[in-house]
Amino acid sequence: MRTQVFIILVCVGLIPLVFLFNIISNAYDSQLLSQRKDEIQSYGTVISNLITTSGYLSGHESNEVDSEADEIANVYQGRIMIVDKDLTVVKDTYGLEEGKTIISTEVVKCLNSGPDGNYLNTIGDYQQLTMPIINSSDGGVIGVIIISYSTKSIFNVSKVVTHKLIFILLGIIVCILIFSF
Repeated sequence: MRTQVFIILVCVGLIPLVFLFNIISNAYDSQLLSQRKDEIQSYGTVISNLITTSGYLSGHESNEVDSEADEIANVYQGRIMIVDKDLTVVKDTYGLEEGKTIISTEVVKCLNSGPDGNYLNTIGDYQQLTMPIINSSDGGVIGVIIISYSTKSIFNVSKVVTHKLIFILLGIIVCILIFSF
């Protein structure tokens, strides 16, 4: 009888803890990724506004656009490509694709969808955000910004938090075992 009560108390105490641990860990990861996406999206909007005000896609040079794109790409360990409405890469922070044509499902959808056409892809330790460049005068899409950024730092922070949660969980498990005994 005592063994059965002990097992029941342990199960009643441990099973909810395991579920709670998984829920907290997953919610924390998704929150971190969502915050990073929002940051990148706001920087993309800044670059988009600089592009439209400077006439960058019309062939005008803009050191402000170039430096902003390079800085954001460096800070987030990523890459930024600016594509015009003819699918030609105008700016690539890696310098590899400039002048080439890019054919991507997300880019084509983004050009055709209007202001709300943001697309997010996860590729290994990177995420890629594709967002339209909107002409401020007529509201039409005049190009696309592709921002690829690293998520390694996010997962490193998540690992640290997960390790701390595991230590807390182990402490609670020991307390449950002692109380149940």
